[in-house]
Amino acid sequence: MYEQFPQEVLAKRRKLGTKLKAARDEGKKAWIVYDTLYVDGRPYIHGLTKTAPTELRIDLVAADGSTAYEVFPNFLLSGSPYYALHVGKGNGTAGDDKGFSFTNGHVFSTLDHEKSVHCSSLYDAGWWYGTCCWAYLNGKYYTPGTLATGKSVGMFYHDFKGFEMLKETKMMFRRV
Repeated sequence: MYEQFPQEVLAKRRKLGTKLKAARDEGKKAWIVYDTLYVDGRPYIHGLTKTAPTELRIDLVAADGSTAYEVFPNFLLSGSPYYALHVGKGNGTAGDDKGFSFTNGHVFSTLDHEKSVHCSSLYDAGWWYGTCCWAYLNGKYYTPGTLATGKSVGMFYHDFKGFEMLKETKMMFRRV
């Protein structure tokens, strides 16, 4: 059921590789883990969200080609070591009753730094888990349209398509 990554994901990783090389050329310690660039031990995104008001937008594409989006004001990741997520209530077409803002205030939990109720090991990846989650955009890429079951949990957004695996997810942020 696990499939090769889409071209968009591979293109993103190539771009991160260029930024990684530039940071190292400047004498900084830099590495990439799960599509996140770390410079001098901090995720690049943390520095960008802490300096000015920021909003987060997520775009979703389902297996049937239907799309949805949600915009979250006041997006901020707190500092190391927990990178707690802070977002306002979402507004858009995806819904946010049990969406991304459900994870507001939760710390980032990973397999080697579990901060949740064992959700990292259950979903086999890092995320801002509370009592696990209703929106999970960091999962493995499984066949779009299949339902999440047991350890086969990929990308889903419950308010949009329940626990149906999504074809594509994007998380973007900007200063406002």
